[in-house]
Amino acid sequence: MPNANISKLPLGLLGFLGIQAGGKYPSLLGDTIAPTWDLLNLLSGAHATGISGAAIPNLVLGFNTVGLVVPETEIWYVTMCHAVAATGAAEAASFALAVEPSVGAAVGLTSNVIIGANEASWFATVNQPFWLSPGDDLGIQCSAFTGTVVGNVRCRRIVLPI
Repeated sequence: MPNANISKLPLGLLGFLGIQAGGKYPSLLGDTIAPTWDLLNLLSGAHATGISGAAIPNLVLGFNTVGLVVPETEIWYVTMCHAVAATGAAEAASFALAVEPSVGAAVGLTSNVIIGANEASWFATVNQPFWLSPGDDLGIQCSAFTGTVVGNVRCRRIVLPI
């Protein structure tokens, strides 16, 4: 990686980084220090909000939307997301957390979770951050069910206006 040219740094930063030598400002920033700092983790702590979709009273086969659609004027940075499904007596389901892009078919974000009778499952969880574009729809991809299975999606996101 070539050395990056730097301009005027804020007073005190050179001492903090240990690159000030005799009061001279360096003209190049070495390979050991990147010219940018990743502030996304700091932003996520200060600006992330939780959101929950509308409950689906009865999952159907295929993609089930919960109303978590990214508006056309935003991009979402999702830091955590999970799908919830609950079954009653003699009910079962196989489901995954999924996103349906504005163009194309739904894509699973997790592997299928299988739950039996009288269970509530929170196991379809994504703990790795991911980006959602305008028009993307978070929901539940149901591959099998018996009876009436209730579902929902919850996530923590940072909204970035575009």
